[in-house]
Amino acid sequence: NGAFVVGFVDRGGSDPVIRVSRYDAAGTFQNNFVVNVDTIGAADNVSGGMDGTGNIIVAWSQYGSDSSQTGVMYRRYDAAGTALDASDVLANTYQTIDQFDPSVALAGDGRFVITWTSQDQDGDASGIYGQQFLANGAKVALIKPGPVNGLRGWRSPALPEFDPFWRDVEAAGLPILVESDAAGVHL
Repeated sequence: NGAFVVGFVDRGGSDPVIRVSRYDAAGTFQNNFVVNVDTIGAADNVSGGMDGTGNIIVAWSQYGSDSSQTGVMYRRYDAAGTALDASDVLANTYQTIDQFDPSVALAGDGRFVITWTSQDQDGDASGIYGQQFLANGAKVALIKPGPVNGLRGWRSPALPEFDPFWRDVEAAGLPILVESDAAGVHL
């Protein structure tokens, strides 16, 4: 519809806050609001986007937001600018050292992806990681059926060494999706 948002870090107070300004298709300012609920700790690296119906996703890096140092947070808003999440939501699941520099992309049906840089997650400095979400904010887990090639060769996900993962997936209430082609063959 041509409307757009601009996200920025407001450093005017004691702790930086993430703000979003909404504009209509003609570029006329609509409103401005604070995104992050938790304003303790440095907030930085804001990224946002708007889908065709006006829903907004805003992501940012915030120090002290996960169990380690810096994590990637996000919030969802409807077309009127009303928050759909009561508080800031952690996007990254890996929580060692820093995750920062998020980038947001939205699909027409409300699904979205947040990518970020993660320090030392791959064991070799920094790497790019991401998470896909359904329109309601639920994380999507991509599961490839069959054996998985790992450090000890091809292993079945049904082995006990994988059980903690499946227990955590169930406890988190994550939807499990299997992608298939038109013939029903798992991809």
